[in-house]
Amino acid sequence: MDQVCLVSNAKEGSIRIMDIKTGSLQYSFKQNMHEPAVSNSKGSSAREYGTHCLAVGTLPGSNGSSITAPINLVASLQADRPLLHLYGWGKETPRLRFGLPEAMSSIALSPARVGTGLCVGGSSSGKLYIWEIPSGELLRVIDGHYRAIRSLVFTDDGQTLISASDDATIHVWRLGEIFHPKTPPAPKPLHVWSDHTLPITNVVVGRGSGTLRAFSVSLDATCKVWDLASGKLLATFLLPSAAITLAVDAKETTLVVGCTNGLIYQLPLYKGIKNIPDQPLRSNIGDGKVLSVDAPASNTEDPSHACFKGHESSITSVLFDFTGTKLISGDKSGQVIVWDVASRQPIRHLSSGSAVTASGIGAATSLHIFPTPQFLLRPGQDSEELTFPSIAPFSRIMEQKSNLSWLPPPQPWFNDNSGVSLFDTVPSPGLLPHSILDGENISYKTFGYKGPGTNGLISNSHSNFDTQATTHSEPQLDFDAIHKENNQLREINEQLYKRLLSLSDESSLSK
Repeated sequence: MDQVCLVSNAKEGSIRIMDIKTGSLQYSFKQNMHEPAVSNSKGSSAREYGTHCLAVGTLPGSNGSSITAPINLVASLQADRPLLHLYGWGKETPRLRFGLPEAMSSIALSPARVGTGLCVGGSSSGKLYIWEIPSGELLRVIDGHYRAIRSLVFTDDGQTLISASDDATIHVWRLGEIFHPKTPPAPKPLHVWSDHTLPITNVVVGRGSGTLRAFSVSLDATCKVWDLASGKLLATFLLPSAAITLAVDAKETTLVVGCTNGLIYQLPLYKGIKNIPDQPLRSNIGDGKVLSVDAPASNTEDPSHACFKGHESSITSVLFDFTGTKLISGDKSGQVIVWDVASRQPIRHLSSGSAVTASGIGAATSLHIFPTPQFLLRPGQDSEELTFPSIAPFSRIMEQKSNLSWLPPPQPWFNDNSGVSLFDTVPSPGLLPHSILDGENISYKTFGYKGPGTNGLISNSHSNFDTQATTHSEPQLDFDAIHKENNQLREINEQLYKRLLSLSDESSLSK
């Protein structure tokens, strides 16, 4: 499969489509300005890296999976202004540009689907905005986080959204519950992960839609692995430097993490038995294991502590190609390198800007890889990819009119060890499966939940269904008290966050 890499340059305002085999420029977009803010002298800031201000996707109505569907939409947030540019093939300048309700710090497009799609924006204030494409209707506004949302990612089935923030938390959202008409106005996330101690800079999720793992990195110099079904922390990698970006190969056997020291660390998720090459691989993570990663002396060290060396400034973005044999990385100076994964040696350099050298052209803020568009493979021939359908400007006011019947109900996940469905136990009264919301007289005990105000779970035996009349309004009985407590926790979180930053600054100055 022919592949191209999209490279966005923060300073020059260009988006380049490069051939990763030859390094040649295939296409470009202009008038794209999202140079991130400059951090202060006391230390790195998540705001310094605008790596999630650009998303690529497939316009509604295109056929194919999220991997093979032709990419024909590029959405780019503009600097610190509430402005969005939409690009399409056949025109170098934006096809559409329109204002947003507030400045956004991250954006994501739902995977390819027939019929319609979603665009999600994470704001600098911590809100999640969800628009429908192509109607442009603002479907939901959710107070998702306390601080700016830095990373957004969908699972392949489009049913789950993960958001990561400067408030050092990660939230897992089920879209089927968010859009259900009987869900409370302030939906709760399925999971809240708060094990990081400083702003989270990136989160990615594995392929598929069954038992999935999510991976996150933070300025606290850790990389964490999570089980998406159970919400458990599987492992923590302790890194020598603050982590900015990460990627996982398609087989999910290897992680790579880009750090502020200019190194890309290779973290094995599985390991073999020494001197017995034919033995099956064993998992290197699980049960909250903590693994320390040391900086190796060269590119040819033991793979369990290996890294890619070649960048001279902070890494801003990394990704694998579809085969998993090549790695593409960009840094703060604008240098983009294509690596051979097996040898960890650079193959070629790609330019993220018009200058011959990367020096001074601005950070390579975003990297995306996708199949080469057909109109580039067969120039001069008519292609549907060049047709940009009608898309309405995104609304700033929530006034839902669309029929959301296209959105599939959430499918249960299964735990690898127990075989128990995720929805056999309801994690909180604010997030309930469709079957319990659609039935006015079904007890929460049917799903193993005792009711509001309790954390205990009971046996979910189908022979012991409790059919007493219990309405779905019960979870809202203590809503006012929960809202008050949430505000108190928000204030405490704010104080702790400021204290952590001050301690980090004091530590940097002492060094």
